[in-house]
Amino acid sequence: MAIGWRESFLAGTARAFQEYGMAGGLLTFGVGMVLLAIALYIEYWVLPKTRVGKKFFLHHAVEGT
Repeated sequence: MAIGWRESFLAGTARAFQEYGMAGGLLTFGVGMVLLAIALYIEYWVLPKTRVGKKFFLHHAVEGT
């Protein structure tokens, strides 16, 4: 899934550069980076502290043979 996100982000940014020039491409890239930062913040700092999020994350080491 991460590969698909990365490819679509790059394709969208490249398309913005083609359609809107340097300013539009840089704006698209900047907005994408801000959205990525927000998504990572929610995923790694907010979600693990919620009741539902605690079920998704591993809190103990798994021991096996």
